[in-house]
Amino acid sequence: MMLKLKRKKILFLLGICILTLGLCSACVGYAYWGSNLLGGYPSFSAFRPSPPFIISGNYDEYRIGSYKIEVERFCDEAERYIENAKNDIEEIKLKINNVMNEMNDVNDEYNNFIRRLQMMR
Repeated sequence: MMLKLKRKKILFLLGICILTLGLCSACVGYAYWGSNLLGGYPSFSAFRPSPPFIISGNYDEYRIGSYKIEVERFCDEAERYIENAKNDIEEIKLKINNVMNEMNDVNDEYNNFIRRLQMMR
C-alpha cells in the first residue's frame, strides 16, 4: 500500500517537473516545443525490481529480503532523482528571472534612448 502511494506521488511529481520544464522553456521565448535542454531532460533509469517467483507457497526468506532491499534502493534512487529534478526546476526559475530582469533593463534602456532622441528634435 505504501509503495503504491509512493509510486503515485513519484509519478505525479515527475509530471509536474516535465510540465514545469516545458512551461519554463516557453517563457524564455522559444517556439512551441522548443527547449534549452539539448537532447531533452534525462529520464529516470533505475532498474525496477521484480518480486521473487514463489511456487506453491514455497518461498525463500533470503530472496524476500533481497527483494525488499532492491525495492528500498529503487525508492531511494527515485527520491534522489525527484529531488534533483526539483533543484533543476529552481535553477531554471532563477535563470528565467535573471533573463527577464535583463530583458526589462535592455527594454528600459532602449525606451530612454528613444526619449532622449525625441527631446533632441
